[in-house]
Amino acid sequence: MSTKAQLEKEIERLTKEKEYYRKESLRLDGILTEKNVISMDDYGKMVSERDYWQGEATRMIASHEKTMKRERQRYDALMNEFRELEERVEKDVRKHNERGAGRKTMLTPEKVKEIKRQRLEGATFAEIAESEKVSVGFAHKAFHS
Repeated sequence: MSTKAQLEKEIERLTKEKEYYRKESLRLDGILTEKNVISMDDYGKMVSERDYWQGEATRMIASHEKTMKRERQRYDALMNEFRELEERVEKDVRKHNERGAGRKTMLTPEKVKEIKRQRLEGATFAEIAESEKVSVGFAHKAFHS
């Protein structure tokens, strides 16, 4: 029977020890809470959540960089096409009458000044046309140019 009594004593001692450790654990949790210290479980959760969001940020940055690279290539292609079109247009567009063909104008800057001076002095277009030896339409055109 001493074995049974010893076992019961051992069970009682282990129960008391278990209760002691439970109380000590509660006491330590209180200290941790008071000092704003978190438990290892909470710390582990926070670390894994941080790792998750760092992974998300890394994926988003990679996706953004990929998109930016693709858009930059598209922009460069469009700018090259635009430059080529500009060059083609410059080659195709000719200046008006670049050979100097056709009737030469009689509308010199001096004649325009004279026509404007006469008109501002009160002369009619018919009078100006007669004095300058041009048509009435030409005098009108010179005055309004």
